[in-house]
Amino acid sequence: MEQTSSTCPLNGPSLQARWIRAAVTRATLHKLGSRQQAALQKHRQCSNVALPEAAAVDTATENLRCTWAVFVKHDPRNPSALSHRIGRLTGETISWFHRERRLSNQHCLYCGAALGLGATTKSDKEHWIGRNFVPTGTMGNQAFNFLFRACTECNARKAVAERHISSVTLINGPGRHEDTRAAAVAGRKEARDFHPDKPGVAMGKSHDHHSINLALGAASISIRLVSPPRANHDAVIELALNHVQALFSLITSEDYLDAAKMRLLPARQVVVFGAYGRSDWGNPRLVELSKRVQAWECLANVTSADGYFRATMRRHEIQGWFWALEWNKFLRVVGAIVGNQIPLFENLPDEEWRLMPDGKRRFKAEMPLADGDDVLFASTVDTSAT
Repeated sequence: MEQTSSTCPLNGPSLQARWIRAAVTRATLHKLGSRQQAALQKHRQCSNVALPEAAAVDTATENLRCTWAVFVKHDPRNPSALSHRIGRLTGETISWFHRERRLSNQHCLYCGAALGLGATTKSDKEHWIGRNFVPTGTMGNQAFNFLFRACTECNARKAVAERHISSVTLINGPGRHEDTRAAAVAGRKEARDFHPDKPGVAMGKSHDHHSINLALGAASISIRLVSPPRANHDAVIELALNHVQALFSLITSEDYLDAAKMRLLPARQVVVFGAYGRSDWGNPRLVELSKRVQAWECLANVTSADGYFRATMRRHEIQGWFWALEWNKFLRVVGAIVGNQIPLFENLPDEEWRLMPDGKRRFKAEMPLADGDDVLFASTVDTSAT
C-alpha cells in the first residue's frame, strides 16, 4: 500500500498518480440505502440516458460568459430573458427552485432525470453549497449560493458526501485555529461524525497509524507515524462531480424552464485530476496547472461563505474546460470537462515520489504555497461581451 507524507492526509496516490473518471463505478459510501444505491446505478448508466447534453463542451461559448453575482450582461428592455436564464435573485443567491415543478429546472442537474410537470421522479430543493458544509454563520443573506430542484436520491447521496468532506476539511483546516465559527463546528463533527472507511470510529479518532521498520546491521529501528483523518476517495469524487455539474448547467443553460434549452453535464465528461491538502498547495503540478490556465477565458469565479467555498471554471477553444474547487480553506480539487485526454495534463513536473526503505510504500515532500504566489482563483470574468 502506498502512502503519502504523514502530514498530508488527503493526497493519496489514488487521487494524484493517475486520471480518475468521475463516473461512479461502485457504491462509494457506507450506510447507503436502496434509494441511494439506485441513484448510483443511474450514474453508471449515464451514457444511456437521453439528456439535453452540453454541446458547448467542445465548441465556442462566446455568449455564455458569467460572473458569480451577475451571470449575463443583459438587455434591460427584456428583463424576462434574464429571469429565465439565471432565475430569481435573493441577495446574491440564484434560485431555479420553485414549489411548482413547472416553474423549476426541468431536469436533475446530477443524473438528468426529468423533474418537470408530469414527472414521477421524487425531487426537492438542493443547495449547491450545502448549508452545513461550511461553518455556521458564513452563509448570510449576501453569500452566493445556487438553489435548484434535484431528485431526492441524488440529493441524499450528495448530502452524505458533503457531511464527510465537511468534517475532514474543517477538522484539518486553518479555520479551526483562526475562526471560532469553524472551531465550534469542527469540534462537534469530531465527536458526532463517523469515518466511512472506519465503521464505528468517530472522526476525532480516525487518525491513520503507520509503522516503518528498518534493519541496520544487527540493530533495528521502528518508527511510528500518525496522520490526521483522510477524506474518503469516492466522497471527494462524488462531491466534486456534483459541484461541477451544477455550475456548468448554471452558466450554459439558456432557459432552465425549457427542457430543450437546459444544458446538463454527463458524468462521463468530467475528469478529476487531483486533490491537494493545504500543506501541499505548492505542489509543482498544481502550480504548473494554475499557470497554464491563467490566460484561459474565465466563465465563473465564485468565492462564498466568507471564503470557505471557492470555485472557478475556465475554457480554452481547443483544449476544453478546466475547473477547480476549494473546500473550507483546506482541500483543492482540480479537473477538466473533456471527451478525451487533453494537453493540459501532459508533461507536468514530476512530484518526486520516493520509495520507503521497506520498498512497499512511498512518500514525497509537501510544498506549501505562499499567499502571493496563489493564482488558481485569481482570474476575473469578462462581462464586456453579451
